[in-house]
Amino acid sequence: MNVKLYISPSKYIYELQHEFNHVFPFLRLEFFRMHRIEAAAEAMQVVTKTSLLRAAGVRNCGYVVINAETTVAELTAALKENYGLIAQVVRQSGTVWLETTMTEDWTLIRQNEHGHELSSTLSLQSPEGSAPQYRNLPDQ
Repeated sequence: MNVKLYISPSKYIYELQHEFNHVFPFLRLEFFRMHRIEAAAEAMQVVTKTSLLRAAGVRNCGYVVINAETTVAELTAALKENYGLIAQVVRQSGTVWLETTMTEDWTLIRQNEHGHELSSTLSLQSPEGSAPQYRNLPDQ
């Protein structure tokens, strides 16, 4: 398995998220930018999916290649080092999306499979037709 995600300042975040989610349906990429809140302090701010990658700080164009052995940590490091993007992978767990920071050494395939298992198990326990809920990600 080799997946190439094209990164460009003129690409919308939702386009990149859709390409990623097509391969990993139980994972999602979130993008952040540093936001100055005081003279000496900075905080992470989520970049909306309707923004261009330029708004998330992308510096140049190119491809990120994901293979069967790519871990969450490797993907987020590659996005930051090569394109200046601060990204986080979140995993679906039933009706909520959870951070993968504690399991960032897992491959994306393993994360996706775990999300599938959790969502399948939880969907059997939850009322039919309930919509997914999204948990706010804490500031880092």
